[in-house]
Amino acid sequence: MPERQNRSPCTASLSRQLLRESVTTEHGMRLTEHLGPDRGNASLREEKRGGETVTLVDVTVATAGRVNRNRRYYSREVWAGAIAAAQEDIAAGKFWGLLEHPKDGWDDWDPLKGRLEAIWVIYEKLWLDGDTVRATGVLIDDHAAGQTMRALLKKKVAVGISSNGTGSGQYLPAKEIPGLTDPVDPEELIAVIQPDFRLLTIDAVSDPSDLSGTARQKETHRPKEGTMHPKLKALLERFPGLTLEQIKAQQAEAYASTMIAIAEEVAQGPSAPPTTNPAPAPAPAPANPAPSTPPAPAPQPPASQAESTLENTVLGLTTELQRERQEKQVERRTNIAITALEAAQLPRAPKVGELDLDARFREQLINASVAAKDDDEAKALVDQMIGERAALMGAAQQRGQRPQESATQRAGGVSLPLGNNSAPNRQLEGHNPVASARGFLGLK
Repeated sequence: MPERQNRSPCTASLSRQLLRESVTTEHGMRLTEHLGPDRGNASLREEKRGGETVTLVDVTVATAGRVNRNRRYYSREVWAGAIAAAQEDIAAGKFWGLLEHPKDGWDDWDPLKGRLEAIWVIYEKLWLDGDTVRATGVLIDDHAAGQTMRALLKKKVAVGISSNGTGSGQYLPAKEIPGLTDPVDPEELIAVIQPDFRLLTIDAVSDPSDLSGTARQKETHRPKEGTMHPKLKALLERFPGLTLEQIKAQQAEAYASTMIAIAEEVAQGPSAPPTTNPAPAPAPAPANPAPSTPPAPAPQPPASQAESTLENTVLGLTTELQRERQEKQVERRTNIAITALEAAQLPRAPKVGELDLDARFREQLINASVAAKDDDEAKALVDQMIGERAALMGAAQQRGQRPQESATQRAGGVSLPLGNNSAPNRQLEGHNPVASARGFLGLK
């Protein structure tokens, strides 16, 4: 059996780009397949065994070598390998069928092979008949599930048959799939199931109206190996057998620390995407291939409820971390500006009316520091602005724009005017002291 079985939620995204690649491999997929009830693919017959009459069930499971309605391709070799691997379970009485697939919800889930009360048939034979996969089993008609199936089939209810297994899939354009002839759309991306496919059960199901939707929901319950965040992968490996929701409930501290770590990476900006497993080389192309356009990307599957919940959790944590980091950056850059300004001990500038030139410069200095690309740039910019300010203030003082206080004024006395006070106060034509002060300080 594969080491990793698909029973956990998908995060793709944190990035759902798996189906956008022409050659991509999905690992640990939960694979469920449906055949429509119009096929009449389950029937009952009786057989005498040792004086006892047993009811046998013959089912048609699948057809190899073609694309099914779930847009998957199982080659005959893949089915042959899965059938061979199932023989040991068949001999041990461990290969059965369920009424409906095992539950796979967040708060209501079953073991991979289902619950005992849901078993209605124990399979005795599984084989390939040409390209058709067939199975025969004994109906457990003294069991509630077996009685239900007998009643349904007796009344000619067309019961659907669905294979339930695990494995990996490689997405290829239909035209590149070996053995697939005359595809409807040569550019359509098809999930080519790989030789690690293994059967768990072959179940009786009602035929859903949207088979692809049901299959997609089944397949996206676990993060895909190729796009799973490494920290999520490590968390799942740390608690084998548990889904992310179960880890969240039972190992809250480990779950929270992992989510915070992921959010921190997101908050730091874009990084290199997780490395996908290398895909096997495609089949050799013909000598003179016909020109073709690149394969169109397949539709992106809708996010499951689990996927949305996980994305919202990471998004919330990311937003909170970004807000906290922004606040800390503003505080740090403000301190850079204030510390440098106080250390410079610039002379105070005179007020111009209601305008406080010192307060205005302080605000400009802080804003420039906060807007800088990084702390080093902020420090350099602050030093430059303070240097320019010091030069302007020095020039203003040298030109007498800020007269020094006399000893009498500093002592608190009254300074008497000097010179000819009877002379009329004359102002040079065009002289504006306010405009002059602003000009010396580099203000407009």
